[in-house]
Amino acid sequence: MIGCYKTSIVYALTAAAVLWLTGCVAPVERRIRADQERFDSYPADIQENIRAGRIEPGYTREMVRLALGRPARIFTRTTEKEIREIWVYTYLHPRFSVGVGGTVGRGRTMVGTGMDISRDYYPEEVMRVIFLENQVYAVEKQERP
Repeated sequence: MIGCYKTSIVYALTAAAVLWLTGCVAPVERRIRADQERFDSYPADIQENIRAGRIEPGYTREMVRLALGRPARIFTRTTEKEIREIWVYTYLHPRFSVGVGGTVGRGRTMVGTGMDISRDYYPEEVMRVIFLENQVYAVEKQERP
């Protein structure tokens, strides 16, 4: 019983240390704190959108970076008339697989199952932000079913 108590204390202290080290601050708040002066210069409605992770056409690259962070990829689309920069944002989730197998032989039948959650994550594209010069021209969002 005492061992369980000690283990619980260790887990609680570890959790407290992690929370203290990370500051219990959401990533958007960390980005805002890192660039507080610029954030404070924006109107209240834009500040609210940035805190909520929303962006709109007309926003600058700095506003988008504060709201959404760094993109996973950046593309450049060049046409005869203009050059557009496209920031791609992704959602990372683990790969999951299930397997079933079996064998029959020598009077025995064996069946086995397996399940794996991969340690590597694969990205699923969820948003593209298209810039024309230094402003958001369009936002494309992929709806998740």
